[in-house]
Amino acid sequence: MIKKTLGQLFQLYFDIFEKFGTHLLKESDKMIGYYVFEETASSIGFCSRRILIKFLEEGLIDKIIFEESSSLLKIFRKIESISSLRNVDSVKTSSEWKEVLQLSDKIKELLKIRWTNEELQAIFELKQTTGLSIE
Repeated sequence: MIKKTLGQLFQLYFDIFEKFGTHLLKESDKMIGYYVFEETASSIGFCSRRILIKFLEEGLIDKIIFEESSSLLKIFRKIESISSLRNVDSVKTSSEWKEVLQLSDKIKELLKIRWTNEELQAIFELKQTTGLSIE
């Protein structure tokens, strides 16, 4: 178990939305597969309730971002559990994937409205301990 600083944890959370969204549909099949089924699948846990509560308590996100992020995790995990949707063609064509990709875009936009790039960089550098252990 690794303890992350608040800044490190928020950067890992924010990176989900940088890598996962409708912009992926312009990428090659290989890149879509990599970002959806490897990168995002392994990092979506940074939208877990305990992490989001910490961000909410620290003022890094608001209730809307909290709820949207919670929904993103729930929908992603549901889609991920349906074997017929675990392929690149489904990512490109299914309404289920479209919904979750658009939700990711929405969260990214909400974060960009809340924080400037300079403020985000300062947050990423926060050394405050979180008390959360991450595997």
